Amino acid sequence: MKKTYWWRISTLSSGIVLFISSHIFGNKIYFSLCDVIDYNICFNQVSQTIGKPLFFYSFSLLIISLFLFFISDAVFLKWLKFALIWSLLTVIFVILAPVYTGGMDFGPTKELTSLWMGELFVFLSLVQIVWYSRKK
Repeated sequence: MKKTYWWRISTLSSGIVLFISSHIFGNKIYFSLCDVIDYNICFNQVSQTIGKPLFFYSFSLLIISLFLFFISDAVFLKWLKFALIWSLLTVIFVILAPVYTGGMDFGPTKELTSLWMGELFVFLSLVQIVWYSRKK
């Protein structure tokens, strides 16, 4: 565990920093991000495009990072490769998803896409950790 100890701490720290950032973007605090008169509209857009997707991703990362301290280095390295690829896919899918569905009550939005990807990330990570731990 000594080899990947700092990677595990950085994963947990990244989850905490992203969680705090999502809280800041999710709330209507004026950070001079918008130079419009009605900044509530701007913050609703920032909350929908950055705050909520970042919250779901960081929350799923926090859940998994608690389990990472109890697995071997080999299992952790396999999980880390999976997590990096999954994070890249999540970012791509969230960027490509629309903010609103345009009057339809169904369809993927940024919020739903990040929620689904976060849930799948937690489930697949736990399955992968259990699978590789038992296999080893």
